[in-house]
Amino acid sequence: MNKTDHRENFFKTADNLDLYEQSWRPSDPVAVVVIVHGYAEHSGRYQWVTSQFGQQGFAVYMFDLRGHGKSAGVRGFVRSFDDHLADLELFLKRVEQQEPDKPIFLLGHSMGGAIAALFTIRHQPRLQGLVLSSAVLGLSSRLSPRLVQITTQVTAVLSNWLPGLPTLLLDRRAICRDPMILTSYETDPLVYRQRMPMRTLVGILKTIAEIQARITEVEMPLLVLHGTADRLVTMEGSQKIYSSISGETIQLKLYEGFYHELLNEPGKEQVLADIIAWLRMHLPTG
Repeated sequence: MNKTDHRENFFKTADNLDLYEQSWRPSDPVAVVVIVHGYAEHSGRYQWVTSQFGQQGFAVYMFDLRGHGKSAGVRGFVRSFDDHLADLELFLKRVEQQEPDKPIFLLGHSMGGAIAALFTIRHQPRLQGLVLSSAVLGLSSRLSPRLVQITTQVTAVLSNWLPGLPTLLLDRRAICRDPMILTSYETDPLVYRQRMPMRTLVGILKTIAEIQARITEVEMPLLVLHGTADRLVTMEGSQKIYSSISGETIQLKLYEGFYHELLNEPGKEQVLADIIAWLRMHLPTG
């Protein structure tokens, strides 16, 4: 078994917030995986994932998004997704400084997937590949485009006046099918369990629109994963992104009957094995 060195720290953002970071590093890793967690959760929920990556020779670096986990900021609130992108850019630079000779992959889950995708589109970082797990990439086709447009415009205006207005409440029963994970989620003091603030919802809607309009600008290898029974984030977004990009640079894997948190679901071992196989396939040669 590959022994992993675990470290934790805080770093300051451009607007002077303290964000919590963790790393799990085996000796001489084959590559680095930077994971961006989802809405309302935090990096501490990925211990099984990080241990499995470590056993396979991959280092993992994570930070708690602002307003999440042990990081500073109003709980569950983000003024603009530009703040998330700036934080991720700063964090990646820190990782690159610590791992100057290692290939780096970016993996985003749920809202973290949307952040990772938009960051890749805007910044075109020098990464080995991008993995999107149950990412927020679209809305259900049952919603008319005109209705979505009007809703986005109205909520954007409202968010200027009432940025913290409570909106959506996540159905926590739809997270995964493992009762132990659900119990842990319900009792975790670092998990945000209140309604999503209006400004955060607006940021997500705007991010989805930009990703769908610009996803073809992603040039690096892309792995898209989704469960067919995901009730929190529609898999139609993942399918639409896959249809938008042609060629061998993108791969889509759908998991029959899986809920939202693929890496916490019964059968998570296969999901992780698929990710690791894809990472190894896209390691630099020579």
